[in-house]
Amino acid sequence: MKAPHFGIIAALLTAGATGCIDTDAAVFVDASIQDPVVALEGSVAAIGVSGSYTVKLHLGPRASGPSEVSLGAFSIMNASRDKTLVDVLKFVAKPSFPVSVAVDSDTLVSVTMDEQDNVLMAETADALCQAGDIVISGALDDGLRGGTINPVSQPFAPTGCP
Repeated sequence: MKAPHFGIIAALLTAGATGCIDTDAAVFVDASIQDPVVALEGSVAAIGVSGSYTVKLHLGPRASGPSEVSLGAFSIMNASRDKTLVDVLKFVAKPSFPVSVAVDSDTLVSVTMDEQDNVLMAETADALCQAGDIVISGALDDGLRGGTINPVSQPFAPTGCP
């Protein structure tokens, strides 16, 4: 009778031990771009890009310390990422960069773009619409890594195209 009890206890201890192992391998900041929206607005003379997205910065529990993430730039590329369509986007980020990311945490940065700050030439707006799906691509400096990280959104279609 004692053998079945011993087996159950051993199974519970093994299950509990494996449940406590942290497999989060993010020892440097892992960045992603979520919920991207890009809209073309304006007239034939002036076309602007507006929109929003969220930058998620994640640092796992095994990191050696917190990290300060500084801003490089954000741009719009075609979905295959072999052509930059809008080189540098102007935006407002909340909280503003640089952003501190604590160990074992996520930091969300809300980014908004105003069409008045991102005015495009007509041919650039046409290229943006003709690209079909696009991505937002970023360059951020991870102080803990001592280098650049390049988050990219999932492909999505811009709105406001004819």
